[in-house]
Amino acid sequence: MVEEVSEATRMIAFVLVFGFYDPLFTSLNGGTLGHSIIGISIVKDDDSGKNISFPFAIVRYVLKVLLGWISLLTISSSEKRKAIHDMAVNSLVVYKGVV
Repeated sequence: MVEEVSEATRMIAFVLVFGFYDPLFTSLNGGTLGHSIIGISIVKDDDSGKNISFPFAIVRYVLKVLLGWISLLTISSSEKRKAIHDMAVNSLVVYKGVV
């Protein structure tokens, strides 16, 4: 059955699943399944009760992927311990406890 699906369709499905998984879950649920398992949530820095919007979640994800470890190096120098991708979209990672 999978062999019947064109390569272009498989590539599009791959991009949709892996490209939008993190931003979609972050904007809707405050994080991915992995975030929930370890008990963290991504919220707006200026309103910690709200999730970041989908467009901001996409920007955050793209920066996180492009900058990788470089982004994480800024955590120790930031007052709120924010990575570059969190500074760019004004998000904050908060500990909510293990679910």
